[in-house]
Amino acid sequence: MNTFRVFRVFFFRELHAAVLSRLVYVFCGMALLAGWVPLLGEAGPDRTEIVVYALLQASLFLIPLFAILTGVGSAQNEQEEEPLLMSQPIGRGVRVLGKFAALWGLIAVAAGLLVFPAILSGCRIGALGFLWFHTFAVGGVFAALGLAVGFSSSDRVKAHMIGLCAWLVLLAGFNLLALAAAHVAEVQRWPQLWLGLLMVNPLDALRISAMFTLDRIPFDVASAPPLGQWWLGHLSLWFVLLCSAWIAAALAWSRARLERLEF
Repeated sequence: MNTFRVFRVFFFRELHAAVLSRLVYVFCGMALLAGWVPLLGEAGPDRTEIVVYALLQASLFLIPLFAILTGVGSAQNEQEEEPLLMSQPIGRGVRVLGKFAALWGLIAVAAGLLVFPAILSGCRIGALGFLWFHTFAVGGVFAALGLAVGFSSSDRVKAHMIGLCAWLVLLAGFNLLALAAAHVAEVQRWPQLWLGLLMVNPLDALRISAMFTLDRIPFDVASAPPLGQWWLGHLSLWFVLLCSAWIAAALAWSRARLERLEF
């Protein structure tokens, strides 16, 4: 079967399922509501920074949660059709890519709804574009992780619980581990190890990139270890590479799980 046709079929199939999903409407509504909340306060000369900083919290909490739950649900929704789908001459990787592309498109819409009210209020487009792109990218990571989790378990409840645990670990687990490691004498002698825990976490990479972009961290880059100096000097490059690596690894895992079902 033509590869592009298979991709298109699963892409539009996923979009059709999203239109019928109440979860998608709930999260999109929450994203729009979260976008309006920071605008309720009084306007000031630094309103854009205040609004973007407030929206960053939704980018760290709401959008990744939406992405991973929709990814898990997308994979789990095909459980009953799995025998039929596996019997067709369909490339497993194309199937995964079609579903992921549709999910990523939904995340782009949700991220757009998050910043849309701020655009209407006159906040700087550049800062909002920065936030939208980074939210879109990290949402892609969690959508891919959701697919990987969903294809790894045949139990719907278990898959969603694993997805929630993965979200919590990336949201707070890496930070707690890095904080605990910072008090260990051996780790203090190797600050690159502590820093590496933050660098490999896409949510921490998003948080650090946004905070330094908004100039809300009174920190002298020259005092950081060499790895930290490189990271802080190439925040956008590292973020793109990191998200690409996470997405590629998660999608490769999803494809491997589908191919394993054939045996």
